[in-house]
Amino acid sequence: AHPTPPRSEMVRRTAALAASALALGVSGARAAEPLVSELPDVVAGTPAITLDFNIPGQTVTTEANPDAEGIAKLFAKVDSPDNIMTLTWGSSYDATDFDTIDVRGCFTTVSAAGRKWRKPKDKIKFHLKNHCPVKIYNGAWDTNTATWTPNEATPGAAYQLEAFAKNAAGDYVAYSGNAADPPTKSFKVVPVDAVTGSLRAAAAICSCVGPIIIIAYFIYDNAGKQD
Repeated sequence: AHPTPPRSEMVRRTAALAASALALGVSGARAAEPLVSELPDVVAGTPAITLDFNIPGQTVTTEANPDAEGIAKLFAKVDSPDNIMTLTWGSSYDATDFDTIDVRGCFTTVSAAGRKWRKPKDKIKFHLKNHCPVKIYNGAWDTNTATWTPNEATPGAAYQLEAFAKNAAGDYVAYSGNAADPPTKSFKVVPVDAVTGSLRAAAAICSCVGPIIIIAYFIYDNAGKQD
């Protein structure tokens, strides 16, 4: 049988175990993730963050259907002065605590229909990742304006803008509100056409020449058998 340790040693071990358990509890505890619903989006009847944008030569409307003729369009990976969005933002109340702003392109209700992963989420990180994946601008609040052009990785869909403001500590302090309710101005991103003209031409040539090669081989093969 093992000898029983002295009482003082048992007390020391118990205290050490308790301290370890407490340390694990503290280190294992996760800070509560911020929720969209907890952020102020309307103060005294006015939006906490106001957003607006325009596209040269186009009338931007509240059309949410990406297939609608009247929706304003931006083309992915097209370098043109007419293919640039200019956005502005501000606040109708005291925004001295606003240090940075994260402006996102978020799927409209039509573009999210039938795709539940695109719908708004309450946890901010999932809301940004799934509902608002397009990064429009993330920087200083005081600039109040920025420009943006979609790149080749931007999914083709209809979008509306949403924004989150942070303080100097990096904490979320305000939200522009869900762009889909009430409806706001929207735009469509036309994606890069992965099928180029040369590829289409090559496919057309193959479709024409292919049958001829097969027929010629059939004739040649039969002629060889007759010999």
